[in-house]
Amino acid sequence: MSLWRSLRAVTAVAVAAGLLLTACGGGGGKATSRPAPSTGASLSLSAANDLYSPTVLDVTAGQKVRLQIADIAVPHTFTANEFDVNLPVTQMGKQTIEFNVPVNASGDVPFFCTLHVGMGGTLKVEAP
Repeated sequence: MSLWRSLRAVTAVAVAAGLLLTACGGGGGKATSRPAPSTGASLSLSAANDLYSPTVLDVTAGQKVRLQIADIAVPHTFTANEFDVNLPVTQMGKQTIEFNVPVNASGDVPFFCTLHVGMGGTLKVEAP
């Protein structure tokens, strides 16, 4: 057998073994019941007239939320104590904020502005 044929045969065997191990999972690690990370969500919220609208936002546990807030005429906050979120909303016009919904979160979680009484709503958290 020539040297080139031998090298080609060894390379083919190595590639096939690598593909086989990759296809079979190869790691032999323990299976976990953790949910796969969520890709995130982009939601919109208005802050017109010192009221958040809509007042109900649907989110998923474990999700990264990108919240686009429009109609900002005065400073606000976006606060969700249960998620340890207290973000300033001070960019006039519109601003985007981000936060993570905890993996173990569920049910209805209130959000509000700490500067304006009555300005708030509910984050409805669903399982992934």
